[in-house]
Amino acid sequence: SELINGQSDMTIMFKYTDLENYVTYVAPLPALKIVVMGEVGSVFSSVMSLKDKRLAYLRGASFSKEIDDYSEVSVHRVTDFSQGVKMLMANHVDAIIGPMDPILSAAASMGISEHSFGSPLIVDERTPWVQVSNKSLNIVSVDELKAAFEKLTSQGILNKLRSEYLKVKGEK
Repeated sequence: SELINGQSDMTIMFKYTDLENYVTYVAPLPALKIVVMGEVGSVFSSVMSLKDKRLAYLRGASFSKEIDDYSEVSVHRVTDFSQGVKMLMANHVDAIIGPMDPILSAAASMGISEHSFGSPLIVDERTPWVQVSNKSLNIVSVDELKAAFEKLTSQGILNKLRSEYLKVKGEK
């Protein structure tokens, strides 16, 4: 809604059809694995294995149509991945869904190791995009942003930044 009304100028998130008329797509970022993970020892072999499970799910997001349509899963909306990880560790939910890197990053920022999670069930792979609100086009130059991202990508800087970010987060 912040992109639609111009409160936010720019974001990085997945493409959603209900936003297509309100944003301009600037650049794709590397694809992210969408996973469902429980605590260490938990195993989810398929979406059907989530029957009667409680799932922390980012508010406003849609990560898996198959899970969204599966009425046997109890979805608990969270404001961010940190809240979802806290709920998982407190046994308020059985699993969390989302892109693996941001989930593990949120956990690491709280001192929780990636080894605290069970094997991930990969339910999708999605590409996040840099997006500019169409109400902000007079403030933000899409051409300049595209050129900057092309330069960062061609020089390998984007991948280096991502690796450094994940490494630093993982060392906590």
